[in-house]
Amino acid sequence: MNFVGQLYHYLRTLVDLPAGTRVFARSGGMNLSVTEVKSRIESVLSETGAREEVTA
Repeated sequence: MNFVGQLYHYLRTLVDLPAGTRVFARSGGMNLSVTEVKSRIESVLSETGAREEVTA
């Protein structure tokens, strides 16, 4: 099950989420690895032009 995706859709029924809200979800029950999360954060920061280093 994709709990993050379900939570996102549930929250959208309760509140108006900001435009550009990003959801990091995938199908399956495996946990996200630190490397996957770090990589996603770095890609979001590079898209927004932020110049911060992500340490895990």
